[in-house]
Amino acid sequence: MRMCTCDYKGCDEFAQWYRRFKGKLLTLCTKHEAEFARKPWGRSIDASKLNNDDIRYLETKEEKKEYQKTHPIEVRLHPLENGTWKIRIRDSETDEKCSFIVEETDFYGKFSENYKALEREGFSPKPSIDEYVRRLRKGINKKEK
Repeated sequence: MRMCTCDYKGCDEFAQWYRRFKGKLLTLCTKHEAEFARKPWGRSIDASKLNNDDIRYLETKEEKKEYQKTHPIEVRLHPLENGTWKIRIRDSETDEKCSFIVEETDFYGKFSENYKALEREGFSPKPSIDEYVRRLRKGINKKEK
């Protein structure tokens, strides 16, 4: 199993401790493990007690963290019944959310082009969610919801 980072928000230290809390497996650095140990927050687990499912879960969680570093803005697409698409956007760092509706003709045309261009461009420096939405909607007929 490869090294994991601490699950504590804003901490990028390497994790050396494992703890079960509310059915989830947490990875913690020494500083945050000590903080969690002072409170009744689940039980600490020895690394040798991790089974294959736990290891797979931790590896998947670490892959998601790595993906979020390169793609900090998450875009979800939801088709609606009336031939429109609801676009939901979430900034994974600040947890800001935004949504808007796009007509199907715009979705397959201008929206797709804008989205692909923004993904190719990357996120360095990372735009604000408002700037990202503005650039994503550029040239699309606006229909707010």
